[in-house]
Amino acid sequence: MSAVPLPNPADTGKRIVALIGRAGLERSDVLRVEGGGGLAFASGLAVVEVEALLRGSQSTIAATYADTRDPVASRHPQVVDRILFLRRTRLKTTADGSRQIYPLAESAASAGMSAQWLDKLLKIGRAPNLHHAAEIADFFSEDIAFLTDPPAHFGASPRADPQRPAGAHR
Repeated sequence: MSAVPLPNPADTGKRIVALIGRAGLERSDVLRVEGGGGLAFASGLAVVEVEALLRGSQSTIAATYADTRDPVASRHPQVVDRILFLRRTRLKTTADGSRQIYPLAESAASAGMSAQWLDKLLKIGRAPNLHHAAEIADFFSEDIAFLTDPPAHFGASPRADPQRPAGAHR
């Protein structure tokens, strides 16, 4: 864990929107929330969550994952949600040019685990161990921090290799 104090995402959102306004620009011209290059896609937060943060509302995502009694256990649903997010948004391009979700078997195999085991873990809300989680993140061209960072850091971690598409193994 980092000793650096975490920024308040709602305050950051308000500052960004204020700076855009001072520059005489429209938020929609500067910030794209939806779509492949949008803030929701990059951060892994739902569109409604990003919109709330840009309005300066406090994030509900942090409360969802906060469990001060057992911070390790509270990470499991976060990692599971992030893996499911990657599966929904990092799509495979087929030979005919269409885009589809990677089969669970492919991402599981990249981590050295069976599709059945990964499916069971995701269904019961348990994260794979760190080694497997790191391999799954790498499969989707993300760093492990994308799965494990606290909500205030979502989107702050650089991609493992932004030039490498998901599913392209090193």
